[in-house]
Amino acid sequence: MKSEHHMKRNLSICILLLAICSAASPFRTVLPERAQPHETTAEKELTHYLNLVAEQGLTVGGNASCVFHIGDTPLAREKGLSPDRLRDEEWVVKSFSRNIVISGGGTRGTLYGVYNFLEKQCGIRWWNPEEEYVPETKSLSLSALDMRGKPVFIYRNVYRWPMADDMGRFAARSRINHNGPNRIASQYGGAFYYGPPKHVHTFDEYIPEAKYRKEHPEYFALVGGERKGGNFRGQLCLSNPEVRTVFLNRLYRNIRAGRHMAVFYETAEPRLYDISQNDDAKPCSCPGCLAQIEKHGYSGQILLFVNSLAREVRKTHPDIMLTTLAYGYSLPPPKDDIRAEDNVIVKICRNATNAGVSIHHRDNAVFADTLRAWKKHAANLFIWDYAVSYWDGIKGLPFASELSYQEKHRFYHANSVTGVFWEHEYPHLADMYDLKVYLEARLMENPDLDFDGLLGDFMEKYYGSAGKYVYAYRKRIDRAMLENKGYIGGNPRLCTFEYLDENTMLECHELMDQAEKAVKDSPLFVRRVRRARLGLDRFTCRKGAGRPLPYFGGNLPPSRLDFASAEKRVMEYLPDAWKIFPPSRDRDVLQKEIELEIRQYHIPALKKTLPVPEKFRGRRGFDFNANYFEDHSHGRHKLVKVTDNESGLAVKIDCSDPKYYRLPWEMGFYNTAAAKGFNWIKIGKPAGKGYHWYPLGHAENLRDSFLLLNAAWATQFHFLWDEVLNRPFEVWVSLKFEGKDFFPEDKRESAVYLERAVFLEP
Repeated sequence: MKSEHHMKRNLSICILLLAICSAASPFRTVLPERAQPHETTAEKELTHYLNLVAEQGLTVGGNASCVFHIGDTPLAREKGLSPDRLRDEEWVVKSFSRNIVISGGGTRGTLYGVYNFLEKQCGIRWWNPEEEYVPETKSLSLSALDMRGKPVFIYRNVYRWPMADDMGRFAARSRINHNGPNRIASQYGGAFYYGPPKHVHTFDEYIPEAKYRKEHPEYFALVGGERKGGNFRGQLCLSNPEVRTVFLNRLYRNIRAGRHMAVFYETAEPRLYDISQNDDAKPCSCPGCLAQIEKHGYSGQILLFVNSLAREVRKTHPDIMLTTLAYGYSLPPPKDDIRAEDNVIVKICRNATNAGVSIHHRDNAVFADTLRAWKKHAANLFIWDYAVSYWDGIKGLPFASELSYQEKHRFYHANSVTGVFWEHEYPHLADMYDLKVYLEARLMENPDLDFDGLLGDFMEKYYGSAGKYVYAYRKRIDRAMLENKGYIGGNPRLCTFEYLDENTMLECHELMDQAEKAVKDSPLFVRRVRRARLGLDRFTCRKGAGRPLPYFGGNLPPSRLDFASAEKRVMEYLPDAWKIFPPSRDRDVLQKEIELEIRQYHIPALKKTLPVPEKFRGRRGFDFNANYFEDHSHGRHKLVKVTDNESGLAVKIDCSDPKYYRLPWEMGFYNTAAAKGFNWIKIGKPAGKGYHWYPLGHAENLRDSFLLLNAAWATQFHFLWDEVLNRPFEVWVSLKFEGKDFFPEDKRESAVYLERAVFLEP
């Protein structure tokens, strides 16, 4: 009896404490009796952040003691706002006196309702997976709530690599419904998934060359008289009916595997399966394929093939969509009136455009017209867009593409695009990475947001009082892009960033000096400002490499850029930039990449002043030794010390590969904006043994151009200096040919030695 008395007394105390706690808390939450994983997460996220910003008081429409009903609750059903009454990803936040319903369709709608409420009503921001903004407030007084929304684009993917696997939390908070290479777990709503094998370049996944080529070479593309497949060597023979049969059987197998995956991961079944060309420009040229291409075009032939699969899949899987690419040679729409089936999505890759300017700029007119034309051939269009610079040494050099993001997303939406894929890797180096990802996510959700307000809000909260200077810096480089006719193509090179002339860079550094000074007492804001400045500093370091410039026959005015300060900032920031990623092979790759990046800032001056070559005495010009040439060969190009030339230095090019490193030896210039070469020459026979000067003719303007020293494009020289741009030059290159492929009596392995290049004023 005594024990029972104590039990009743303890229970009374617990009830009393619970009542006190409930009375003290300004809100409580209600979940469905059998809450789904995403509903449980929505409640946890709401509770966590409301406890941060409203622990001392919360009123909604003048009502206190608020109750939030999350997901498929009885009140949501009573008010006609249950998830089954809402479209997929649609969300509602509505108050009924002190009761607030937050509900949404599908597995993500309720989460999106919570996150929109926390952003719009509570001021919460998520900048990246590790950083957020929480206002310094302890109470909230909100008006009556009646919010509703649905993401405009049904497919929203930012491919971020490398990144830690947070199970999709940041993606859900950003309303991104496909998380690049990582999954979105069921507690964060799952993803708008692709089924196996993967989301792009799947021809070789379905019919692997390694498996089928020996017994069925006819399955693969006829290229130059030879059957070739593989993701980088060739395509499939789409006119071969057996290819369709093999493909269809593998597709059904993949659909079954996709459903098993969904059960294992407790997520929705994949709705998308990709059927798209390999990542090369080598389509089949057999008579059957040529006949189809002549009638329908390259993209039309691909649609014929994908449509035939789609019609079969629809019979048993009406909810599944097949995706394919309009990419490279298949980017132009079909020649005739062929149209994609309603269960086919055409994913258009933004090729041959200038990412540094508006979608409405004349540089992008061809792509804009291509997208408009595709509307006639497909009811479902996705876009594959690029926010990344791939080329080694230039990842993250600055261009203010974010300032035209709204125009781009609005244009896509106005032209029947229903899904957007942003390829956006390398967060450790990428230009303004957090800002650009933030804008990409928000504009995929709603391209009609107040863009100036969105951008201003980010600048103010992310950079503090430095924000106005960072924004002015971005506006300044955007103006330079237009004034100097900059062109950021799909694979830009170092010379692409010549649009940042010295005057522009001086102004930008002054703005960023002011930004850093404005937040000097905050280590967090200083670090963010330094990161925003990283691309500008890295390019400054590259322009400073080899200073003073090797000019002969006169004097050049000294540069006004502060190379030493830029390098100091980079060296303070970069060495630890890769450590934000978890230990992995990827992190090791990043560390090596940063080490290479730092080495490129230092061109060793083995001999500071070379004697003017006798051939060019009495002329004026620039004399660049082998240090200035970059290796893009993955080891075939080596900088070596030598004793048989004036500089004591040469680039040794290994010529054991007969495909690119034989006579005739090709070299010349390539213009990245015009996407074409010029002054291209072929040396049919060496001028003799030892070093000889070879002419590359007169180049009128080297802006947006670089020098190539062989047909493999492996040895390159990029022009970064204002003194070299917008001027005509007569160009000569000093080379030595050696070995059995160039001189029959020379039994050594073949190699070409590059000593220097001379740019003579007329």
